[in-house]
Amino acid sequence: MTGKEIRLVLIARDDADRNSYEALLANYPEVKIESYDSIQQFKENLRERLYSGLIMDFQTLITSSTSDKEFFYSLRKGLPVINVNRSADKKELDYFIEEQRAGALKGKDVLDYFIYGICAKKNPRKVRFHTRKNVYLNVHLHLKGRPSIKTNLSDISEGGCFVIATEEPPEDKIIYLTIDDLMDKTIISAEIKWSLPWGKSYTHLPGYGLAFKEISESQLQGIRKILGMVRGDFWPS
Repeated sequence: MTGKEIRLVLIARDDADRNSYEALLANYPEVKIESYDSIQQFKENLRERLYSGLIMDFQTLITSSTSDKEFFYSLRKGLPVINVNRSADKKELDYFIEEQRAGALKGKDVLDYFIYGICAKKNPRKVRFHTRKNVYLNVHLHLKGRPSIKTNLSDISEGGCFVIATEEPPEDKIIYLTIDDLMDKTIISAEIKWSLPWGKSYTHLPGYGLAFKEISESQLQGIRKILGMVRGDFWPS
């Protein structure tokens, strides 16, 4: 137990399933739940709240629209997610999280680990509805007191981007970058919202999830042009 509030989003279309999940989560006094019956309903009600994680009913996910699924999968890049599935006879619950250390856990122990071992240890974050594109742009990364680094973006939106990097993030979480593929190559300042260290995942590149702090209008126009050229996703920041 942590003593601090852990705000989680719960998405489940079936009223009985949703009530069952809420009853289970009531056993965790630190957890505050926002419940929705669809991914679309969650998108429509996004506010400036900070979230620690998302609980996704598997049956709701597989019946969601392609657009809603894209939004969900983009959320997984920066927000802890657990999938939960209630058996047909309503007697069993199965849990799945993409976490190496959870592989040996079963049943409710997986949920305990998700809440206390993952969500409680991460900084809560906002979720905004930005169009995001999976593109690879050339970047020079400027870390304070270190030589600039040649690397790439793998995602970009008007609000931020993901930069591939293996270096430890600076303590103040502020970083500077030049996007070489934009006409305006003025240095952009950004805040690190989350980071994935090298060697911690088999399925995702290491690097920083950034929210732009200082960026020119001409650079935003260049990003909008890129966003208009490629089919998009959504960016949680």
